[in-house]
Amino acid sequence: MDKNNVRLLAVNVLARVGGRGGYSNLTVDSTIRQAHLSARDAALLTNIVYGVIQHQLTLDYYLAPFVGRRELEPWVRQLLRTAIYQMHYLDKIPERAIFFDSTEIAKQKGHAGLAKFVTAILRNVQRKGLRDVSAIQDPVKRLSIATSVPEWIVNKLFDQWGELEATALLNSINSAPRASARVNRTMIQRDDLVFRLQDEFPEVRNSVLATSGVVAPGGHLAGTPEFADGLLTMQDESSQLVAPSLDIQPGDQVLDACAAPGGKTTHIAEWLDPQAGGHVTALDLHAHKVNLIQQNADRMHLADRVTAQTLDARKAVETFGEQKFDKVLVDAPCSGLG
Repeated sequence: MDKNNVRLLAVNVLARVGGRGGYSNLTVDSTIRQAHLSARDAALLTNIVYGVIQHQLTLDYYLAPFVGRRELEPWVRQLLRTAIYQMHYLDKIPERAIFFDSTEIAKQKGHAGLAKFVTAILRNVQRKGLRDVSAIQDPVKRLSIATSVPEWIVNKLFDQWGELEATALLNSINSAPRASARVNRTMIQRDDLVFRLQDEFPEVRNSVLATSGVVAPGGHLAGTPEFADGLLTMQDESSQLVAPSLDIQPGDQVLDACAAPGGKTTHIAEWLDPQAGGHVTALDLHAHKVNLIQQNADRMHLADRVTAQTLDARKAVETFGEQKFDKVLVDAPCSGLG
């Protein structure tokens, strides 16, 4: 099997993200670049990886009766998840292609016996079908499995909003998000970037929420020459509202206390003028994440305005001593539940 087979790459990405705690977006982007995938294959890889992550609890519920008590290696479970995801959620992929590739992946990463096991599971799924989530009696568990959200979160939302509101909220989260990016205003105007992108992304538009944002219904914006050249970076529209809210002045000294992977850091840097002494110091607890900040700053030609260093932000006072900052951003790690 070709090492750049999309389904094999998807299994490898999911194994890396699940086993090593990597950033899914960065792992997907680096895989697409290293494998030199076409736009079509990049879209399929992205769909499979994010789809499996998004529907993981549901996929495991579907798989459970067919796997039984057998202990699976993590990559084997990811392989089965990718196959079930494609069979259930993607309607334009022939099942014969899913079966063939899944069997070959099991053979290549495992052995012939494992390949037969994977084939048997998928044939069984094809013959018997997947069990109905709506048959689950407990409303919390039913909604948890249906939306692939842990039960403790469902319970919390039930307590806060009631069953009807919580159900509507959770049913909305699996809607496909738009691709969003931020224009590097130090290098190009937003309208000029949209014009450049429209050949490959005809539906790309200016964001109505963020003055430096562009959005598209889908597509791999991080695979464009414009991304490689630093004209844009991937960032949620809501995250793009943070730096402007700081009212940054060209000569400000700014501390970004929990900065990786550097989206807000580079946005802050765009507002600064090195000639006026403006600079942003970006911190993160882990060295490999600090490298991501620096790589983003280098790619966007903003490195002269950014210093990235490994530091626990709780030790900032003793580390920086008498040094003063005009603005401090603390985007602390949190549950993400609002």
